[in-house]
Amino acid sequence: MDSGYWLKEITYEGRKYKILLQSYNGPCPLLAIANVLILRGELKIHSDYSNVTHDMLTSLVANVISNSDPNLQRKNTLAEVAALRVENALILLTTLQVGLDVNVRFNDIHGFEHTPESDVFLLLNIPLLHGWIVDPQTEASRAIGDLSYNQLQEVLVSCIEIEGKQVMTKEDWELKNKGKLIEEFLSNSASQLTEEGLKRLKTELEDGKLYVLFRNNHFSTLLKRKGEIYLLATDLGFREAKKFVWEHMDAISGNNKWCDSEFNEVEESEVISFNSMNQQSPAPHPENYEENMLIDEAKQKNIEEDASLALALALAYNEEEWESDEIKKNNEKEIEEMKKKEDENKKIEDEKQIKEELDKKKKEEETKKKEENKKKEEEIKKKEENKKKEEESKRKEEKEKSIKESNDNKKRRSKKNESNESGQVKKKKSRACSVF
Repeated sequence: MDSGYWLKEITYEGRKYKILLQSYNGPCPLLAIANVLILRGELKIHSDYSNVTHDMLTSLVANVISNSDPNLQRKNTLAEVAALRVENALILLTTLQVGLDVNVRFNDIHGFEHTPESDVFLLLNIPLLHGWIVDPQTEASRAIGDLSYNQLQEVLVSCIEIEGKQVMTKEDWELKNKGKLIEEFLSNSASQLTEEGLKRLKTELEDGKLYVLFRNNHFSTLLKRKGEIYLLATDLGFREAKKFVWEHMDAISGNNKWCDSEFNEVEESEVISFNSMNQQSPAPHPENYEENMLIDEAKQKNIEEDASLALALALAYNEEEWESDEIKKNNEKEIEEMKKKEDENKKIEDEKQIKEELDKKKKEEETKKKEENKKKEEEIKKKEENKKKEEESKRKEEKEKSIKESNDNKKRRSKKNESNESGQVKKKKSRACSVF
């Protein structure tokens, strides 16, 4: 029988759950994944069980993946490619017992290089994150940028290679300075958690949501609650310590507080007492099943058979002769082609949208220009009409003035004539008087 995991009953959000405890197999992402599924109510273990085997746990998680809808994980995902991703994830589940190779980026708590193994987290909708973040205000941030951990190691190797040079170029000195900053950052953040990382975990994560945290090559079930970060206590030593359920991660130093299922801090005296008892009598490991396992074999066998059947049905997509490496290779190729096609479609859509926006803008400008021209024409027409009216009014005034002047001249001539006639009459009368 294979190695397994002890179970511990805890209360979470008013309900009782059986969570898995860490075995001696080292960092186990499968355990962290399973505990997230348990606390979300998606994976159930019989209340009578005190432990489960690795094969049984793998089958139960595989059953959850098989019943998930992979088309929801990526918009416009092709069905056959989605099926390959599911199948690949199911095959890789068996490797998650002992660990998972991850390559972090230091500018994003979700920054991980994509690998086939990471599809397990995507298909189960479990965010994988870390708190190994470089402070963006430091020189180290400018040196590291978007580089991954593996790329930083390559830079450090290059720095070692140039040490033997007798003549250093400008580029060599720049590389050496960059390597020094990188080395200092990695040395100062050996715990793989920084102040900047803890701050971002508290501010960027969704309250009340479960995650898986990668730190110190270990995977933990993480919960953000009321702005604080808690890690599920899954060490085997906590099996009988009912009050020790959550670790309140409030500092990067590691001096964190322990909390019960209601997130109340465990008193210091109880912590000291627990540490003392744990050192004297360490918790048993579920390797010796004849002495330690209390599982009902018949119940376990039935559940394992049902889960194994689900796993077998999910794995029936390909021929039996296919090797795991070939499946991974084909899967990656399909995914790459799918991404390429999606990128091309997105590019076409973006170009189409840009063209539509340009056409729309051009049409609006043309309409605006027409309206402006029409307005100008109306203004010109109005000016011409006003000018014409002014000219007509002026001509009318001049004509009236001319008529008036003509009439005035006539009157003056008429008066002058009358005056002349009157003078002549007077002269005639004067002459007549002189004769007499």
